Amino acid sequence: MSLWPVSSTNGAAQVLRLWSRIDDSGIFPLHSESQASRPRLEYKFIVDGEWKVDPLCTNVIDNGVGGQNSYFVVGEFHEPPELEAVESIPHGHVEEFELASERLGNRRAMYVYLPPVTIPRGSPLPALYVHDGGEYLSRARLPVVLDNLIHAGEVAPLIAVMVDPVNRMTEYRLNGAYLDFVVSELMPHIDGRFHTLASSKGRGVMGASLGRIDFGYPRAHAAGSVFQGRKPVGRVSSARPGSNPQSGR
Repeated sequence: MSLWPVSSTNGAAQVLRLWSRIDDSGIFPLHSESQASRPRLEYKFIVDGEWKVDPLCTNVIDNGVGGQNSYFVVGEFHEPPELEAVESIPHGHVEEFELASERLGNRRAMYVYLPPVTIPRGSPLPALYVHDGGEYLSRARLPVVLDNLIHAGEVAPLIAVMVDPVNRMTEYRLNGAYLDFVVSELMPHIDGRFHTLASSKGRGVMGASLGRIDFGYPRAHAAGSVFQGRKPVGRVSSARPGSNPQSGR
């Protein structure tokens, strides 16, 4: 029997070892290290190849893909303060639209967060591309997090491009056609529609698990971040250099 850490909060479960039975006790210990003082860990059992929640744990939570995870906390867990909406601070807004792809022959939902700041003409904003966009919009409350961090001065104002998958398991598994869509269609569309810093210094890619996406374009450059992924995000950029025209927003 194995335990798989399907998600974690506050830095939980950075190092895991598979379970092994202690003699004939029926006890399967798991060693886990966390950088958080009060971590919460979501998990599932894999029994004979089948994923199962813990039958003895009453704590379950929606896993975002149509199922549930078991979870436990160590100590007194509190949600990070940046997840709490604060009415007294300025708020950005989210533009929702669909983007059609000629290369993939489909359409997908897009959610673009625009920060609550006035940017002088000639001062484009960096763009963060976020896969599983709808999940980051609702479950991760990314607009709320960005409002709080920007107001506190912890991050500079940025545009967050939250991109929904059409077929997650296909697109996020090093699919060359999808990577080409991102570089040749998605990024140029965003650069043309919004006042972005259209260069390697102004792009980041973020995702969870498969959403990490390893971009292997040799001409491409962008910062990357991954949550509960198996390897780092690669580097990606549009081939078109320079900044785009002023957005009409």
